[in-house]
This record gives sequence, C-alpha cells and structure tokens, in this order.
Amino acid sequence: MWGDVLAWEPPSRLVLAWRISGQWAYDPNLLTEIEVRFTAQGEGVTRVDFEHRNLERLGEGEGALQIRNSMDSGWGLILDAYVAAVPA
Repeated sequence: MWGDVLAWEPPSRLVLAWRISGQWAYDPNLLTEIEVRFTAQGEGVTRVDFEHRNLERLGEGEGALQIRNSMDSGWGLILDAYVAAVPA
C-alpha cells in the first residue's frame, strides 16, 4: 500500500496520503498529501487543480532533493496522461 484516501468529496475533491520516501520506498511514518480539486467551468469544461504538499517532510538528503526536483516533470506526465484519457 502506497497511501490512503484522506478525503473523498465527489465530484469536487480528493486528498491522498502519499507515503513515498526520498529513496522511492514506502514509509508508513511519512505523510505528504496530494489534493486534486475539480471545478466545473462551463458545459464540458472542468478545471483540475493539483497540489502535492508537505514535501519538506521528505527531509534534506540527496534522495529527497532528487524527488522534489523531479516532482514537476513526474506529476506533469501523470496529469498529461489523465488529460489524454478523459473524453473531450
């Protein structure tokens, strides 16, 4: 298990516990949070806001720094795949 659902408020909000350490390993004692918010913008258009918070909890080691530096491109790829999978 990589994390837990902390909040589930369909259709507008999802918060997940992300428990991946600076060494890319599951750590049950670590908690960073991913929040995704969905806001209707009009007919057939939804705004998606994404936040990964509490990254300072990863610590200061080289692995933690590498993970923080790769977050933008990694989450960007995941969100791009989401956009591609959602019907227009």
